[in-house]
Amino acid sequence: MSTASPSSPSSQSRDWVWQVTLMSVVLGVLLALSLRTQHFIAAKGLPPRYSALAGRYFELEQTNRDSEKEIHGLRENITKLEAALKASAQNDTGRPQVVALFKQLQEAKQFAGLTPVEGPGVEVILSDAANGKEMAKQLAGGSDQGADFQNQLSNFLVHDQDIVGVVNELKQAGAEAISVNGQRIIATSSIRCVGPICYINRQPTGGAAPYTILAVGSPRDMENGLRLPGGYLDTQQLLAYKMVSIKHRPKVEIPPYDGLTVFRFAKPTPQKTAKSAPASPTAERTPLGLVPPTEPPPSEARAATKDVTTRGASRSEAPPNSWERTRPAEPQPPALQGTGAPQPPPPLVPAPEPGGSHSADPRE
Repeated sequence: MSTASPSSPSSQSRDWVWQVTLMSVVLGVLLALSLRTQHFIAAKGLPPRYSALAGRYFELEQTNRDSEKEIHGLRENITKLEAALKASAQNDTGRPQVVALFKQLQEAKQFAGLTPVEGPGVEVILSDAANGKEMAKQLAGGSDQGADFQNQLSNFLVHDQDIVGVVNELKQAGAEAISVNGQRIIATSSIRCVGPICYINRQPTGGAAPYTILAVGSPRDMENGLRLPGGYLDTQQLLAYKMVSIKHRPKVEIPPYDGLTVFRFAKPTPQKTAKSAPASPTAERTPLGLVPPTEPPPSEARAATKDVTTRGASRSEAPPNSWERTRPAEPQPPALQGTGAPQPPPPLVPAPEPGGSHSADPRE
């Protein structure tokens, strides 16, 4: 009578099935997690090849958000301290100098774009052409693929230079404050496309089109400046392709600049101490400095010493060894007494006869 072997074919087949099933489940879970991570990275705007750095990227992004909150908190504290300084300066014990300095500080902050402002203005929206693909296909000979089609399609998309061109036109038309997608434009602002995303003030808040540009100023002047024939919108065909819309707004709110305000390399130029020269008696001192005196009357001008400038060298009187001394002296007729007119030569007098007397005056 034979007994069944512990490693019978039926038991081996069951073990193999369980092993394959377990391995399939593990691989399925790993594949699902990988796909989920890829979708999450794509939603965050990260290229797939940088998926290994995704964790570090998210940590740095969170650190940046925390730093931005801290910056906002510090700026709010500065605003509170400035308000307290203003209140203390306006009371009975305050000094007018402090009030004047506080006013100048607020004007400087507003000019630098560090304070929120509001006022009448315009809203400009830049967007890709609605029928850009169809028009690019027609211009590319009916093909929707290839380099020619891509080049034609780029003409119907909004680029960073388009935003810069509109901002420059608004500044030229008298805009006093400008923001692009909520980012305040100041002297050091940058607008640059990185792939499909536009970075404004080194922040990816620009995103993709459409871009909303707000400007405070005269709505009529700014719209006329944007629609000017030969201007940026006209030459770049943005108006013809209906890629821009301009609307008047009775009230536009521009947020403050929230980026870096510390210069790392640029430093104020030290002022040179010039030698103090005696001021003219007719010069007047104003808050901006000395005002040059007015031109003296002709009589005083003739009496004053004339300065002669020759190829960078100026003089009022020629020194003894100058080139003036090399010139031969021209004979000058004697001057009449009390006048500046030249005296005519004296008449000829005949010589006296020998042994006789003759008057020197011919009239005798």
